[in-house]
Amino acid sequence: MNSYKHLEKLCGEIMRDERRVSAYIDEMTCTPFGPSLVAGWNNDLKKLKHYRHIRNLIAHEPDCSEESLCVPSDSVWIENFCTRILNLSDPLSLYRRALEEQRKAQVKRIPQPQDLDFENAVRTNENFNKSSANKNRGNKAAKHAAAACFAAVFIVAAIAVLILMLILFLFLLTAE
Repeated sequence: MNSYKHLEKLCGEIMRDERRVSAYIDEMTCTPFGPSLVAGWNNDLKKLKHYRHIRNLIAHEPDCSEESLCVPSDSVWIENFCTRILNLSDPLSLYRRALEEQRKAQVKRIPQPQDLDFENAVRTNENFNKSSANKNRGNKAAKHAAAACFAAVFIVAAIAVLILMLILFLFLLTAE
């Protein structure tokens, strides 16, 4: 129980949410591509849900105790997860780092007009927004991700339009 209390405290601080571990779990649940970007994502999520359930049983069920529900390896896993949070090697930190690396890689690549598929990008963004709205109601991170995705598509589209206008201008200039 003391290990779980430590985890609760850390999650409350990093999530800035009074729901603490539940907020961390909700963030993982609503994070798109988490399992594909972070090794062990699903296992960590499953373990966190399991330990939250055990904590709730101990706290709310009269015949449940830590001694009857837990083994020493449970405390070890929870303390290890706390250490991972402190070292920024927990699933959400690794996910943020992976996204940042992807953003840096995208900035280095300058899109060419032939690489841009506007119809598919807009359709993908619309589908993402619809599914996000249904799955992630009330989730600030999901709303922010959807807005960022829309902004990125808009910026790419604007750049492509400017490039096409420049090409058209040069064509008209040389045609005279």
